[in-house]
Amino acid sequence: MSKIKIGIAGNQWITEYLVNKLILNDLTPSLILNMDKTWSQKISGYTNLENKLIDKNIFIYRPKQYNLGSIEDKEFLLKQNLDILLVFGWQRLIPEWYIESFKYGVWGVHGGPEKPPRCRGQAVFNWSLILGYKKFYMYLFEITPGVDEGEIAEMTNFDILDSDDILTLYHKNCIVSSKMFIDNIPKILDGSVNLVKQPTDQKATYLPKRKPENGGINWNWSSERSVNVVRALAPPYPGAFSKISNVQIYIFKLQIFDSQLKFNYPTGTIIEVFPNKDLLVSTNDKAVYIRDWESDENLNIEKGMRFDLVSGIQLDDPIV
Repeated sequence: MSKIKIGIAGNQWITEYLVNKLILNDLTPSLILNMDKTWSQKISGYTNLENKLIDKNIFIYRPKQYNLGSIEDKEFLLKQNLDILLVFGWQRLIPEWYIESFKYGVWGVHGGPEKPPRCRGQAVFNWSLILGYKKFYMYLFEITPGVDEGEIAEMTNFDILDSDDILTLYHKNCIVSSKMFIDNIPKILDGSVNLVKQPTDQKATYLPKRKPENGGINWNWSSERSVNVVRALAPPYPGAFSKISNVQIYIFKLQIFDSQLKFNYPTGTIIEVFPNKDLLVSTNDKAVYIRDWESDENLNIEKGMRFDLVSGIQLDDPIV
């Protein structure tokens, strides 16, 4: 196993988790593709892997282009003669010329709240929370030039609990995905991996990318929907948001306050400001309790103020 040259493509803290797990399992990578720190504001969850790993001697290559489209990137990478590439926390397609260079292929993980071929694309964890799903399917697959369409080596699932937010889902992803990589690399290398084609009896669906401006709250939503959106955009994401008097308020923790207590206030109205600055807000069904928030400016929020009913650029719910 030590003679196998493993490459990793990843830019996020989940990449750091996987690499350290590989090192502990005698699968130390030879090379990691990791964009430089100028990308820190453009890549969600960006982590500069330099000095972050258990083994400090792994070579980290900084591609000139994120899509590996430069001649310099191509020339350098092909000279490394890597045997296998693992993709985890890399939000671009791997070019065909690079895929074809690996003796044992290129492998990644993907998932969604429905089994493949549904839920290809982006923001799968965010959409799963927003839409109120209770289960998530993860699968290890061989990467091809297409989008998340390769043959599957292993698939498993885990719960989406009411107590979960985007961070806990990513932690579940770390555990499940790292185990699938580690368990299947020996099978890939000795040819015993059992690959299964993705079903063709149903149409593939593609979840759309989400941007920070899509994180606005619509107070006409049900209380449950508002809670789900806040869970989906909690740290390390920038948070869901709403506005009062043109000041943006970021909401990090939100919960339904009670199913029995009734409040006769217009939707989006601040019913109470508690001594610790927590807020109680009316929706079109149940009041919601804001437990963690901050604002762009020093705004003195008072009872009776009203949030803008709709903030940000709203996206239609996708076909999952």
